[in-house]
Amino acid sequence: AAAERDRDVADAELLSAEGAFDPQWRTRASAGPLGYYQPLTLDTMITQPTPLWGAQLFAGYRFGHGLSYTGMPIYDGKLETNTLGELRAGVSIPLWRNGPIDRARASIRRAEIGRTVASLGVAQQRIEAARAATVAYWEWVAAGRRMAVARSLLALAEARDAGLGTRVARGDLPPFERTDNTRAIVQRQGFVVSARQALEQTAIALSLYLRDGRGEPALPDPSRLPEALPDPVILPPGCAAREAGAAAARRPEVRRLEAQRAQQEVERELAENQRRPAIDLVVAVSQDLGDGPEPRRPPVLEAGLVLDIPIRNRAADGRARAASATAARID
Repeated sequence: AAAERDRDVADAELLSAEGAFDPQWRTRASAGPLGYYQPLTLDTMITQPTPLWGAQLFAGYRFGHGLSYTGMPIYDGKLETNTLGELRAGVSIPLWRNGPIDRARASIRRAEIGRTVASLGVAQQRIEAARAATVAYWEWVAAGRRMAVARSLLALAEARDAGLGTRVARGDLPPFERTDNTRAIVQRQGFVVSARQALEQTAIALSLYLRDGRGEPALPDPSRLPEALPDPVILPPGCAAREAGAAAARRPEVRRLEAQRAQQEVERELAENQRRPAIDLVVAVSQDLGDGPEPRRPPVLEAGLVLDIPIRNRAADGRARAASATAARID
């Protein structure tokens, strides 16, 4: 059940990572009702991140006008729009840093691998539960067989006591023989008590894996004990080695470690990319609406480059070293 909850956590982490590609809406409005200039501006924009090389789409509306005849200040002339505002749309494409991989895509890849890790954890717990339940069952069966042996030995001593009593009464045997057999009976009664206690203890251990209709532990009834242990299976030559190899290949632990190592590879790839300079290409088109000066009426197409060069990048260096060290530990 705990392993199943880990899988629920992994699903939730994947949903959280996918949230990095949710659209965002930002709006900013300002007004200056007092002063020589009385500007009124409104800027609203919706951005949509995409997993395509880290490209980000954006579209928005802008309005800028004066509240009085003085209009907008000259130094804020770019904020002024035609009477119905301005529509704009564009795309921002990272060419180097955040292009091949970025934090959002790396988180999704790690979360997807995390679901695999969690599923393999469930499989591992199921195998362990089945193994432990099997061991508990056969320990209970063995305790039952020991109980049967102890009872048969006690019954044999009790039957022998009757015969010894007859012979002692006839004088065929000295009384010591029967006294010694009485000691054996008491000793074997102790063996039966010990065997019964061991059977009860193994039954309690088995009840952890044997549940009733409400899911509560159920003590197994001794009547369900088999009459004898099964004969051992004789494996053909070489079969044990082949089966051991096949079982090792199917074990979830190795695949789980491989998945965890893949997560560290994603983190190392991201850290290596974050060491690179950022060169972003931004292309946008805008169109003013309504009445206004002639220069603002035609559509405008703009393109630009944004360059961001880290002087020191210890954050990315540290993450890369940590990912490499964790991968080495997994290896």
